Amino acid sequence: MQVINELFIKNIDVIPLIQKSVSTIFDITDSSAELSDAREQVSTLENEISSLIDLKIKNPNLSQDTFDAKYFVLSDQLTSAQSQVKKLESKYISDHESFKKMDMINQLLKDRKEGISEFDAQTLRAFLYRIIAVGQNEIVFVINNKKKYSDDEFSSERRQIINLPSVEEGSYYHEKYDKTMKYKVVII
Repeated sequence: MQVINELFIKNIDVIPLIQKSVSTIFDITDSSAELSDAREQVSTLENEISSLIDLKIKNPNLSQDTFDAKYFVLSDQLTSAQSQVKKLESKYISDHESFKKMDMINQLLKDRKEGISEFDAQTLRAFLYRIIAVGQNEIVFVINNKKKYSDDEFSSERRQIINLPSVEEGSYYHEKYDKTMKYKVVII
């Protein structure tokens, strides 16, 4: 708790660093524009299929083979476009959740200028995804922006995560125990 107070409350530079890192990872306006374009493509393809069906109804002499070939091409394109929309919706939601998380961190910092005296689940989740003990006197604070990790995935990628470039690092000296704890913050 004291290390987190030192890092997030007393070190006023760390939150802008994290925000800058977050903004370079994604841009919610880009996600929104991509999603809008993909939805427009789905709508266009649905209209083309509808027009093709109308054409077949109005022109019964239209070859069934020609109709089927065009219909299957459009159907495949529509399926692909709908799949893309689902992926982009998921990305947009994830990006939006990350921005909301940064807002929550900023609000918690404003509300607790004197430091954090006790952790509740909301406070811990707002700041950190995980804490990795590298050794007796070294820890890595992990902030997760994008990927959803299962426990097994996180465990298997732990070594790679520890070696990621940090957005902040330092140490905290605890007088009572005469120990220094090294820490760093990484964003995954």
